[in-house]
Amino acid sequence: MKYTLSNILANSIIDNPVKRSKVINESGMHILLQDVIVILSTGNKITIPKGFKWDLASVPQILHNIIREHGDDDIAYLIHDYLYIHQVTSREFADREMLKWAKAMRRTDRLSIQNIDIYLRYYVVRAFGSFIWNK
Repeated sequence: MKYTLSNILANSIIDNPVKRSKVINESGMHILLQDVIVILSTGNKITIPKGFKWDLASVPQILHNIIREHGDDDIAYLIHDYLYIHQVTSREFADREMLKWAKAMRRTDRLSIQNIDIYLRYYVVRAFGSFIWNK
């Protein structure tokens, strides 16, 4: 199955590619147990391969009361980590794509109390993501 911004919410209810595909190894990383095919907002296709390791949303411990470490919008953070590691897009695009997928999973396009955490993640990654991107 190919996941897109327009079908991810409906398809993730039936077959969430991230929740069904992740296990935590000894280092706290999540490991993808099946390929995940994603059509980005540009129409470009990426295949995140089985065995890919990622750390969800990388939320610092101090922010755990404000920002959940994981939830229904985990696919946004999987896509973001893949784009950061492989750098097949610009950093700005990867960050915006994360926000778009998180908003698609939350069925919202507006800032509200219910989704303030996805905007906080976006602004934190815009401010500090260059440290990871440039490694």
